[in-house]
Amino acid sequence: MLDQISFFAICLLARYSTEKTFNACKALVHVFSYLETIIDEGIRYHKRSGVVLEDMLDLHSYCDADWAGDLRTRCSTGGYVVFGMGEPLAWSSN
Repeated sequence: MLDQISFFAICLLARYSTEKTFNACKALVHVFSYLETIIDEGIRYHKRSGVVLEDMLDLHSYCDADWAGDLRTRCSTGGYVVFGMGEPLAWSSN
């Protein structure tokens, strides 16, 4: 499973998919090399004893955007993550 940073890096590199420059290819190889090392990683949910319903429903969410952070296209990057019981449940980046 991809972590949020890997997902962001892949989406960022996709912007340059039509520009086959040396630096873009080098960055892509770097990202794929990293992904190869974490292929067996993922989110691990741990069973906790003594957890009550109020703890299970304790949800937190965070979001952020860079508001036209890409200087070339003036496109924004934004994302969110939702946590339940201290573990990520949903996330997005675009």
